[in-house]
Amino acid sequence: MCIRDRSLRVSVSEYDKFDHLALADKLKEHELLEFRRIAALLYKQNKRYADSIALSKADEQYKDTIDTARESKSSEIAENLLRYFVSIKKSECFAACLYTCYELIEPDVAVELAWRNGLMEFAFPFFIQSMRDLRNEVGSLNKKVETLQRNEEKKAKEQTNIAHDFMPQQHLQILGPSDNMNAFPGAGMGGPMGGSMGGPMGSMGGPMGGGMGMPMGGLGGMQFP
Repeated sequence: MCIRDRSLRVSVSEYDKFDHLALADKLKEHELLEFRRIAALLYKQNKRYADSIALSKADEQYKDTIDTARESKSSEIAENLLRYFVSIKKSECFAACLYTCYELIEPDVAVELAWRNGLMEFAFPFFIQSMRDLRNEVGSLNKKVETLQRNEEKKAKEQTNIAHDFMPQQHLQILGPSDNMNAFPGAGMGGPMGGSMGGPMGSMGGPMGGGMGMPMGGLGGMQFP
């Protein structure tokens, strides 16, 4: 790369007060490779990724194509580039694309292309990393599920304890007044041994005691004939 080419590349990277696409259209037909690379760079900067990759393919600038595919963040672009490397039998570029665009390429696509075209040895680093990431994701998901289950069990236990604490008061509130009295023998009117009216031993006209619930001695120790 000459000083002029380097200066132009720096200028198009640092300044944006010009028509990028118009300049790219002029430079893509230039006789010098570096000017065509600058055209591909301008297309990439303006998100014309397909045009940038096509220009880099024509000049066999495969590293530029891979970098552009990664910057596009498009699975479709990255996988199409991977298929292109398979078609031109560029095994090293196939492996480099798998490594650089790892997050954009689906594992099943990589496995199929590698298996069908005898490129398994170039794809093994990708497979190993995919398996590891899958294991980590499953482990993280299991931990989240276990944490949720523990929280649910703790919440259910707390609710059960609260229900047990309030159950006696709730039971008494549900019962009526007469039921509350009957729940405690000997209390209130009509108890079996109490001194209330209507009791079997202290009632009016009872067979053994004095009237109005008096004890058997009745009315200050008065004697009855």
